[in-house]
Amino acid sequence: LVTLTVTDESGASSSSSKNLQVNQPLEGAAWGLESMDSWLSPGSLILIEFDQGKLMGFSGCNLFQAEISFEPAASFPADLSISQLEDEPFACPASFQQQEIEFFEVLNRIQSYRIETNKLILSYPEGELIFHAVIR
Repeated sequence: LVTLTVTDESGASSSSSKNLQVNQPLEGAAWGLESMDSWLSPGSLILIEFDQGKLMGFSGCNLFQAEISFEPAASFPADLSISQLEDEPFACPASFQQQEIEFFEVLNRIQSYRIETNKLILSYPEGELIFHAVIR
């Protein structure tokens, strides 16, 4: 919500408020996973960021990166492919390890993306991953 207040020299004022939606570009924005078709471990945090032809992120357990191929979208959904996924494995709880395995399997099947009202939706044949914009 943005509010603009104008006050004249005599002290009289007028205000107007408007709800604004921020539409972020795919590259250069950070995104936090809020919904996966399977499940999310309680307390887990999955973050992704697209930059210069790469996808980088934190899977809730490990850092990872991958190559991406996409065209900036004039309309949605737009094609997106993710390949050459690599992680830096660290020990973590079994529930987070299983979640990471499922998350990486889904990333490898992503076919398109769309951005709607501060949300990034990555689509694959069986469903969607839904991310929210993260303020950095």
